[in-house]
Amino acid sequence: YIHFFIRPSVLRISMALTSTIDGDESPSNVTNMCDDNFDVMLSWIKERVKLVDYLPSMWKDNHTDTVLKFLKNPTSRSLFAIVDCKLQIFRVTSSTLPSDLTNTREVAYFVRTDCGEFTLSNLSSTMQFGTFAATQTASSVLHLLEQVFYPHIFNSTEWPVPVKLELKGAYHRLMASLTESANEEEGTLTLLYLPSTEDCNDGIPAEEMAKNGEMVQQFESVAIHWARQIKQLLDHQDDMWNSEKSGPLEEIEFWRCRTNDLSGISKQLHSKNVQRIMSVLLAANSSYYSPVHELSKRLQEGTSEAERNLKFVEILTEPCEKLEHATPKEIQSLLPHILQCVRLICSFLKFYKRKDKIESLLSKISNQIIKRCRSEIDVSNFFHGKVEIFQQSLSDSLQCGLEWKRAYRRTSAAVNRSATKGGRGVVWKLDETALFSVTDAFVQRCHDMLEMSEAQTQFMSISASSQPGSINTRPIFGGTNGAEITRSLQDIAKYF
Repeated sequence: YIHFFIRPSVLRISMALTSTIDGDESPSNVTNMCDDNFDVMLSWIKERVKLVDYLPSMWKDNHTDTVLKFLKNPTSRSLFAIVDCKLQIFRVTSSTLPSDLTNTREVAYFVRTDCGEFTLSNLSSTMQFGTFAATQTASSVLHLLEQVFYPHIFNSTEWPVPVKLELKGAYHRLMASLTESANEEEGTLTLLYLPSTEDCNDGIPAEEMAKNGEMVQQFESVAIHWARQIKQLLDHQDDMWNSEKSGPLEEIEFWRCRTNDLSGISKQLHSKNVQRIMSVLLAANSSYYSPVHELSKRLQEGTSEAERNLKFVEILTEPCEKLEHATPKEIQSLLPHILQCVRLICSFLKFYKRKDKIESLLSKISNQIIKRCRSEIDVSNFFHGKVEIFQQSLSDSLQCGLEWKRAYRRTSAAVNRSATKGGRGVVWKLDETALFSVTDAFVQRCHDMLEMSEAQTQFMSISASSQPGSINTRPIFGGTNGAEITRSLQDIAKYF
């Protein structure tokens, strides 16, 4: 993208985005001065270095030398200036960009548009200057194309109409991809690329527009991109919502975002410009009309499903927010209510009647339970002698994991009894081994840590009593081997 700015054939187009030299700014009013007055030109360039991190005090003699060489050498085509915002160093280079732009936010450029010598009278017409971002993003390129290149190319009367029509088709395809990429970078809701109102030609009937083959092709390229975006969003929801570490609150947030996303696209499809393009494609009997039209119907169904799913999964918000801040003991009392909410969701929502979706939702609850238990276990207590506190937190977490499995089995049995009697719910035939694999591993680790802490308790008094000045609390062994047994026991404690 940087090279994009420094090609002489393109620079004239970028004048709308960058600073330009008007009659008041140009030093042409000093034509009575000598043409070789490079000091005036140097001041003129220094005044136009507009960088975010630049201070005039950063300008040094070596920068002046570089600029003067650029001004005096007609074969030198470009001049660049940057500020290393981390080191607070100002750099000026001629012909090539500085090699390292890691800590640079903006680049100031000055480009010679003709190969002649600079004079005070021709500087305004032969020097192009401005700034651009050191790191280009899809959003910045999108803005550049919309604000600079589109008006200078497509509003120009100098370009032949056939060339502009062909170029406009490529422009719309590029803009559609850039819009999608910029949307992904920003993490916002899905946006459909919409051609400008001018391109849609509202004043011309759709039937007349349909006779323009070039225009129809342009609209078809946009419709193809719409269809791909909508289909991808509708068909790949599982890829977005499944996560091994996410919890039930993330599940709720997913459906909230999906509802907003799908409803947002529905509104865009009903906008004036989109309907205008669709009417032209319909009038032209385009084969690309039907896919978008059918997908819009699926989109409405998907929006309704997402809204209904959100309505029901939101009943988990209150108990799961309590779960977010509960202790392992408190969690055990929350589990029956949470499982009843899950049972209600699986009974009324078609989406959650599938085995994999039930397992996924229950796994997210398991993740949240384990996360809370882990936060209550402070391993530093084990290493700093607070073994009883450490044991208590381990015991509470272990019981919480076991209670979660017991509560699930009670709820599962109740669901299955109801389903077999003709109730509304579906039978929960879930694989407990897979469902509770993470929970079982956590419980086993709690068991292992409890065994270690018990051994620590056993040896703690022996280790402490061996310190100088401590009270002798270790057992006393009599007989001829008593001293040897005592030393052996102390050695074991030490190594432990």
